[in-house]
Amino acid sequence: MAKTAAQIEALKNGIQSWLEKHELAHDQGWRDLDPKVKSEYENPEDIPCLTLWFEGPLYKIFHPITDDVEEDAWLTKRREEFDALVAAHGFWYDFEDSVTISIRDDRSSSST
Repeated sequence: MAKTAAQIEALKNGIQSWLEKHELAHDQGWRDLDPKVKSEYENPEDIPCLTLWFEGPLYKIFHPITDDVEEDAWLTKRREEFDALVAAHGFWYDFEDSVTISIRDDRSSSST
């Protein structure tokens, strides 16, 4: 069964709260998918539920480049938390590019 608008909003709010908790909520935002782009998907289940763009500190969570062991551990823990949060809501994500992730209903694929 497809996710409801309330389930999608709950995930979005959960992610936003997590971002704020870890001071990662700047240089990021949510992008609405253009209806024209939606119509290009052959399978409606493949249409992203949410699209998150990011730069700044959130970028480092997904693309850690550090020689600092403590920072690396912190980044790894945050990535694990993010992955767990998305999965706990019954979603998964993949990268559109290096600064954008598409979050989808877990019915449409298996994992990140």
